Amino acid sequence: MARGIKKKKRPPEYSQLFPKFRSKSPFAVNTFPRTEHIASPCVGTLGTLVAGMKQVSILHTDEPVFLDHDKISELEKLLGSKDAEKVIAKAMEEVAIRLSAGEKQFGAQEWKDLRKTVRSMGAIGDQIGMATLTRVCRMVVETIDTKNVPATAATFCRLTRIGDRSLSDYWDLQNVSG
Repeated sequence: MARGIKKKKRPPEYSQLFPKFRSKSPFAVNTFPRTEHIASPCVGTLGTLVAGMKQVSILHTDEPVFLDHDKISELEKLLGSKDAEKVIAKAMEEVAIRLSAGEKQFGAQEWKDLRKTVRSMGAIGDQIGMATLTRVCRMVVETIDTKNVPATAATFCRLTRIGDRSLSDYWDLQNVSG
């Protein structure tokens, strides 16, 4: 090496920065802790990972959710207003529990359990009129069945966003109506 020329220092490898990156998971980014500036639990600490890049683009995923008001009305007619409200509240709780369980199963690559959890979440969503959630659940199940890991990762991340938004929209609807 010529005098006066310093050798460029290589940036540390991701595995040195983040020991969890060495995990066997194909979703290693998902194993990093969440940050406040990233909305999706599937992204992780994006800002830290891309610190050396000149331009970073963050895709904002703002997808509307659709609630089937006819199913909600049908439940109220069938069960009465108070009982329908109880059923819907219990169903929303079950969807939230399954979303949380699904995140753990996804991170652990427990595909059979994840499939079962997502499928039951879709059935519950269908019963109470969460149309978008039901459709995305079907898509996740399809990607698990075809063993398409990248597609499963993408659709599952979408499911977490849609699930959270469906629950909050349903909660807002319940607060307005009753």
